[in-house]
Amino acid sequence: MNALQRPLFAILLVGAGLLAAPAAFAQRTDSTSTVKPQLNTAPPGAAPRPVPAPTTPAPRQEVPVPVPPPANEPIPTRPSTDSPSGLELPNRPGVAAPPPPLRKYFLYTNFGLGYSSYYGDGQFNASIAPALGIRISEKFAIGPGISYSYTHNSYSDFTQQQYNYPPPLYPITLD
Repeated sequence: MNALQRPLFAILLVGAGLLAAPAAFAQRTDSTSTVKPQLNTAPPGAAPRPVPAPTTPAPRQEVPVPVPPPANEPIPTRPSTDSPSGLELPNRPGVAAPPPPLRKYFLYTNFGLGYSSYYGDGQFNASIAPALGIRISEKFAIGPGISYSYTHNSYSDFTQQQYNYPPPLYPITLD
């Protein structure tokens, strides 16, 4: 096979596989012509057993039932500081404690660090941005801040020689 016939042969095999795919049903049966067999639910062997006559149950002893408290009398409960509703729920493992209350004023910072290169030319970035924040609501805060960013570009020898980039700060003159 030469170089032109190999891709054509591969395309031919893939096309034949795609054409044969709808005809290949893995464990599918046609439900319009096939009826599911019904299983025999009768017990095997002899005739059914006669059903015994129900017997009368033995008399039971009387169990004393406690008298419920009167409906109009309140149930005495003492609410605690942990559960003001009066319900004492057990501490369950895996249940997170409630988050601590949020502060109104806060300090935050943002850091950045990066490097990228393309054909030997590189760029390095570093930044820091501290700020003070004032919380307006649980999900919204504002505040002033400053930011400082440092960037350094480096160029390959090819870029400097071929394109004379970056241009020299002090042009060299030949006398």
